[in-house]
Amino acid sequence: MTWEIASVVAKSVAPILGIKIKTRLTPADIQKALEEALKAALVREEPLAPEQRLFYYSAPDAIALFLEDFFQHMGVQEELHKPLQEDNKAPLTSLLVEKFKQVALNHAPTQPQDSFILPWMETFVKTYTDKTRSYLQFQLTKENYLQQISNKIDHVKFAGMLVAPHHENHSLKLDQIFVMPEVEVLHPPSSQRPLESRAFHPQVALPDQSWQPLRTQTVKKTLAQYLLRVKTWQATSAKSRNVILLGAPGSGKTTLMNYVAVMLAQKQPEAIGLAPDLDWLPILIDIRDWAEYSNISILEYARQFAEKNLLVKSLPKGFFEHWLEDGRTVMLLDGLDQVTEPAKGEQVVGQIKDFIQQCPNNWVIITCDNSNYPNSNLPGEFLWNEKFSHYQIQLFDDSKIEEFIQRWYYSQIQDKAEAQRLKESLSNLLSEHEQIRKLARHPLLLTIITLIHRYHFRLPLERYQLYDQAVDMLLTSWDNQPDISPDISNNHKLKYLGLNDCRRLMERLGYWMHTQESKKEKDKKDKKGKIVINRDELIAWLAREINTLKQIQLDEAKAEAKRLVNLISVRVAAPKEHRTGILTQQGLDGYAFIHKIFQDYLCAQEINYQADNEGDFDIILTHIQDYLHDSYWQDVLLLLIAQLKPKKAAKAIQEILNHGSEYESWLHRDLLFAATCLTENTQPLKIADNSLLQEILAALVTLAASDSRRVGYQIHQQVFQTLSDLNQTEIKLDLVQLLKDRANSQKDTQSQESQVELGQNQLGQNQLGQNPTVLKSFLAGLQDKNDTVRHQVSEILTSDRLTSDRLNKLDSPDYYLTTLDNTSLPKNTQNSSLSTIARLDNTSESLVNTLLSWLKDDDATVRSEAALALGELGQVSELVVNSLLMRLNDKNSRVRYSSIWALGKLKQPGKTVVSALLTRLNDQNTRVRCLSASVLGKLEQRSETVVSALVTSLKDKDSDLRCAAATALGQLGNGQFGNLSETVVSALLPQLEDEDSDVRCAAINALSQLGNSSQVVITALLGCLKDEESGVRASAAETLAELGKPSSYVSNALAQWIELHQASEYVGSAIDALWNLEIAQ
Repeated sequence: MTWEIASVVAKSVAPILGIKIKTRLTPADIQKALEEALKAALVREEPLAPEQRLFYYSAPDAIALFLEDFFQHMGVQEELHKPLQEDNKAPLTSLLVEKFKQVALNHAPTQPQDSFILPWMETFVKTYTDKTRSYLQFQLTKENYLQQISNKIDHVKFAGMLVAPHHENHSLKLDQIFVMPEVEVLHPPSSQRPLESRAFHPQVALPDQSWQPLRTQTVKKTLAQYLLRVKTWQATSAKSRNVILLGAPGSGKTTLMNYVAVMLAQKQPEAIGLAPDLDWLPILIDIRDWAEYSNISILEYARQFAEKNLLVKSLPKGFFEHWLEDGRTVMLLDGLDQVTEPAKGEQVVGQIKDFIQQCPNNWVIITCDNSNYPNSNLPGEFLWNEKFSHYQIQLFDDSKIEEFIQRWYYSQIQDKAEAQRLKESLSNLLSEHEQIRKLARHPLLLTIITLIHRYHFRLPLERYQLYDQAVDMLLTSWDNQPDISPDISNNHKLKYLGLNDCRRLMERLGYWMHTQESKKEKDKKDKKGKIVINRDELIAWLAREINTLKQIQLDEAKAEAKRLVNLISVRVAAPKEHRTGILTQQGLDGYAFIHKIFQDYLCAQEINYQADNEGDFDIILTHIQDYLHDSYWQDVLLLLIAQLKPKKAAKAIQEILNHGSEYESWLHRDLLFAATCLTENTQPLKIADNSLLQEILAALVTLAASDSRRVGYQIHQQVFQTLSDLNQTEIKLDLVQLLKDRANSQKDTQSQESQVELGQNQLGQNQLGQNPTVLKSFLAGLQDKNDTVRHQVSEILTSDRLTSDRLNKLDSPDYYLTTLDNTSLPKNTQNSSLSTIARLDNTSESLVNTLLSWLKDDDATVRSEAALALGELGQVSELVVNSLLMRLNDKNSRVRYSSIWALGKLKQPGKTVVSALLTRLNDQNTRVRCLSASVLGKLEQRSETVVSALVTSLKDKDSDLRCAAATALGQLGNGQFGNLSETVVSALLPQLEDEDSDVRCAAINALSQLGNSSQVVITALLGCLKDEESGVRASAAETLAELGKPSSYVSNALAQWIELHQASEYVGSAIDALWNLEIAQ
């Protein structure tokens, strides 16, 4: 008997055994027990001589059929049922031996030796009984384990929030309020630009659009939909089962992981896209907690957590392994970004890698803050390149917001009419106020907004007012005790501080942390979000403040500071309880505000307090002067100015307009920021100085009406966005009237375009019918004589929002598999289905073998499609690579093209591949030559031979090849050419004057990637700003901004160029470059 026979027999018999009795064991458990018992009987015979083995005289092909008949015999099944029940009695060995002999009499090819039946059966019975006993214990323990997960995680308590004390319904069920977010598929940085991207070789087209191996449109789905897409192939699609889930702080990563765990604990795997007929086991691990014990394995930590935190009774040995062996485990690793020490990060990722290699058939889902991935603390190469699919959690759209609000109220309020009334009340408020609706797209902020609306009976309409109430909620703990008072001191948690004291401390803390970040980042333009501060430093700072505020001893102040931190901070990734506080623990000992908006708001409050307390408005003006165009301070200043009294607000906005920022006459930064202040709150300026308000609006309209080639595309976009935002405020009628007057008086095309832009904004909110003036202008654009206007209207009508339903209706993998099985289809149709399956991550060996055979098909189309599908599959082997290399000599150019594309996808930079591609640079077919150059760039082989061949191709008479060669040199370079760098730069500079604009663009982009910012390169790029083609000018502007990051040399050069060419109709390109350099960077 062979091991394979054991598996076949067990798989055949187990379903029948499980049907006829009531047992806790799953069919998979029964199958596993049978298989292990049969294998044990086999192992017992291995040391024996062949003639001493039970089936020595039996035909090998007949053994499996005989055993299946034996195990399906009525009397045998009655015995095998005994261990499956609660008392776990052992089958009678003697009875099974007799039945074994009886069944053998009817199987002539099977002649078991009577003298060896008993020892064989004894081993089988003992193993079968032991295994079923263990598996029954596993199932009993699992029921307790899953119940504890559900108990701990499914109840959402909004601890850390002050809620009106007469509301007792503070606990919600996660499965009742959870809304599955949409996610977007991400690709590693090295493959973000597909090989056929026209941005780098515009004239290189695929042989036929239907061949295109990559989807060009991104369709967002929920994570459950992506898991559902691959669940049927989990035995062969390893990458599909390993997931990195990225998201911004507070985007719901931990909540999503908890929801996955709860759904599996409640035996609803279909809710998250997993197969409903499998016995799943979730393992939820807080990576930060685990990192504290990084000397133990993932499974050992999971065991300790289950016993100590979930209070599961002692786990039997092999409990987790039982499900891991069969690929029935979902490992949820939450908070990879919480590992802040490089050594620990390397250790954690190493252990994750070991786990995946040891248990390869299970699901592994890891969450991480997208702003912290990959980072210097984590060896991200493994996570990016080996076995992980990456998804980005998206903010909520309108439908998700609506779903959350409905779930929230319907789960909290038994009176459905009242629930509907409150739901509609909040929905209407959000639809009417764009600023608040933008905040609501963030799940954490939506939760806070809903809590404020639910428990305070109203929702502030200004952003600063909303933050004010949110801070009040977040500062004070509450629980289900009805006698809790809003005053913290009455909770006996703090000895010296009251609620007002805590509020002032948080304002001081917000300002201190914000200014600490400013000091640290003084010379950097790419400041990242909220600051994280060490616990000891935080305690020391608070102690000094409390000491001054309450005039107590420093040691008492320090103790109070510790109590305060414990009260108002929560652990963001702890699966024990859903808590929310004003501070969150980051990493092992770091603290930050739960969202940067709270740091910004509290900082603004402190500045306002200082000005009022000192009676000195210059304090506010000084902060405006010091930080006006510092992106890190933008929200602070906006929130500060929004809450000023009318005359003070007018004075502050006038200060902004008079600031005289560098390059203001071209970049209009002061004007744009003043206008942005109006989007926060228009009333103060309208009351105090309406003429100043009209002056700002008129300046914006004038810019909107200007030619973008003269003012710059970036400026135009900023102006349009600002006008769209203002169109959602109380001054929208003033704005529309200004646009209408301008259009009527000057018949100005740009003003019509401005109205089209405003129409686009209104359409996005489904509010066109509420603004007849904008609607009329928008519809008129459909008949406009100007191409630009008609183009903008067309884009609106075909926007993603209007076609999202169509885009989401994608065929499932089952459709393609069905198509493939339809033998009546021609080969090229079948192969198209294989290509589609390849894009969906299927990597089965049989599919690879099929494609390899089709590479030799007589039909060139079939050979070509097979090559494309092999590239999509990404199964790298010597056989696959060599088979594709043979196709490089195919007589059909489409086959050669597809084979080169596939080699590029496989990224195997061996000498043989490189040599073959160099030969193809001289191919008869233009597309083949161009793609060969592109793939050489992707393979990153920087040998002198490759560089020399590409430099030579820059002089080819075929402009497509010149374009592709320039692109490849840029991709190869990336600052790593060494001694060859000057040679490559010298070869690229003449291409800036190539007769083909696509070649000029490619050369510009290559110079950007090379990172050479010498004077000769900058001078040459400045000359491209006068190019007659807008694409060349845009590329030059972008490259100048990129190369200008390290120094002010490029900014000065651009300013001088703009000064000299102000009359040029293309001066806007230089302004765009200056904008990117001074603003975006």
